[in-house]
Amino acid sequence: KKRRPTSTSVEVAPFSVPLRSEAKVALGVPVNADNVLVRLRTSDGVIGYGEVSAYSPVMSETQGTGLALARPLGSLLVGRDPFDLPQLLDGMIHISPRSSGIIAAFEMALWDLCGKIAGQPVYRLLGAARESFETDCTVFLDSPEAMARIAVASTISPSNRATTAAAIRIQITSSSNWRRRRTQEEVRGASSSRFGPQRARAAAT
Repeated sequence: KKRRPTSTSVEVAPFSVPLRSEAKVALGVPVNADNVLVRLRTSDGVIGYGEVSAYSPVMSETQGTGLALARPLGSLLVGRDPFDLPQLLDGMIHISPRSSGIIAAFEMALWDLCGKIAGQPVYRLLGAARESFETDCTVFLDSPEAMARIAVASTISPSNRATTAAAIRIQITSSSNWRRRRTQEEVRGASSSRFGPQRARAAAT
């Protein structure tokens, strides 16, 4: 029986990406995405990649903490079968249970290795039971009209754009010395859509 390759080296590197536009949120206005890249290599030369973009106001992690934790976390993986992923993940969580970002970067690299070793896309390793899935998109603070445009562009897929009707309602109310602005966007899939009616709402206060 052929043995599966084991992880032989762990590399991490910082890289910061300047944002192309202002990413204004209630917690501040970041100007860079300060990321950490993880690269795992196996005894057969297969390389798996993972990354994390640590935003400290949300994650309580920074690029610096990710780099500092890379050595103890990465040491758990050397000499191990990437397919031992559940045990490896438990070990990393035991070392630093509050560092979900950098741990996720290592987990991502392990899944990448597993997919490449198996010759299968990762979504098949995860079950491939669904043809679609839910995700989210952050709409940065701006005027209600601008946020509505971004919400619609992020929600309607190009394949359904021609058959999808979008209704945008913008409500602006005033109360004493402050103004509460609410943008609500509803997207309804056409009745002939493959997935049936679809709704998405984006609200900003």
